[in-house]
Amino acid sequence: VVAASPHRYFPARYARGVVRSVQLADGDPQAVLATAAGEGIDVAIAAGLPGNRLLCRHKDAFEPCFHAAYNDASTFETLADKGKTRELAVQLGVKTPTTHALRSVEDFEDILDRITFPAVLKAPLDQGTVKYAQSPTGLLSIATAYFDAANRLGLSELLLVQEYIPGDGYGFYGLSHRGRLCTYFMHHRLHEYP
Repeated sequence: VVAASPHRYFPARYARGVVRSVQLADGDPQAVLATAAGEGIDVAIAAGLPGNRLLCRHKDAFEPCFHAAYNDASTFETLADKGKTRELAVQLGVKTPTTHALRSVEDFEDILDRITFPAVLKAPLDQGTVKYAQSPTGLLSIATAYFDAANRLGLSELLLVQEYIPGDGYGFYGLSHRGRLCTYFMHHRLHEYP
C-alpha cells in the first residue's frame, strides 16, 4: 500500500499496511500517473474530498491506468456540496433539517427570526468544520470568524445554518455500479459535540 497526498503529513500515511508514502504536487494528474506507474499501482482508493475530486476530474486519464471508484465530475460536485446534497434529498423526499444559507454577516438579521437554538453551522464544501451556536450572539461570533477567514483566503463561501436534531450520529458510505449498490459501510459516531 502506497499512501499519497500533496501534504507532507497526512492521516493515511500512518495507516496500518502502508509501506511507503509519497508527497505529490497538489492536484497534478501527471504526478498521480507517474506514481501509479512507478509503484505498480493498479487500484487507487481516495481518502477525503480532494482525492475524490482529483479522481473524478481526471477519470479519462486515470481509468486506463488503474481501477478506482470513479464518479462523473458533476455527480461528485453534487455529493461533495452539502447544500446541493440537501437539495437532492428534498427532491427525493428525504427529510432534512431546516437549513438557511448565510452569504455574509449582513444576512444574519434576515434569518435570525427563523433559527432555533442550538443551531448547527457548516461550510458547504469542507469536512470537519461543524460548529454549534447556543444563541444568536454565538452564531454571530462564529459567522464573523468564518467570513473573516474566507475573505482573508479570497474565498466567496457561504455558511449553512441548520436546525439541531438531537440523537445519535451515523455516517454512511456506499459503493454503487450503474445505479446498483454493491457494498456499503456505516458507522455509529461514538463521540459528538454537543
